[in-house]
Amino acid sequence: MKIIDRTADTASTHQTRNGRQIFSHGNARARRSVSRIDSVILHHTNFSSSDLARFNYVIANYIVMQNGHVLKVRDHDIALNSVGTNQRGIDIEFVGVYGTAAARPPRVQLQAGRDLVAYLKGRHGIGRVFGHAHFTPKSCPGPHIWFNVGLWAIRNGLRCDRATRSVPPAWSDPSLKLLPL
Repeated sequence: MKIIDRTADTASTHQTRNGRQIFSHGNARARRSVSRIDSVILHHTNFSSSDLARFNYVIANYIVMQNGHVLKVRDHDIALNSVGTNQRGIDIEFVGVYGTAAARPPRVQLQAGRDLVAYLKGRHGIGRVFGHAHFTPKSCPGPHIWFNVGLWAIRNGLRCDRATRSVPPAWSDPSLKLLPL
């Protein structure tokens, strides 16, 4: 997994392209204690692009590109305007529109997502993994990302407790397997 640090490029971006605040409560100086981080939240961007500048506007800490590269776009101590666990979670966005089973992410992208989750587990002692759908009624991160990264993480020691919702049961269908679990 190759991590490309773009935090210097994203530091001055305070809103998404549709005007949503990137930082918690719109405060670009909002910080959180890194020692409290205990989870990762998986998302999909709902768009595809190779223009790196477009990712400056995404509310995330990391972005997993379709070629397997990983962009770090926000430091871990930045409090993001995110869902569910914004004070305790690291947000990972997968580039693509993956809300349905018909939309299959590249294997290299899924493997990079797994590698990133394993890296964060080792670095921060991450104990939980969630999909965006665990906190909102959205089809995010989508069935393939949840099955191949989220369920893989659970099978490798992470938990998915304290979620306010469940992901769709179809997201556990073994036909979604793109990588060995």
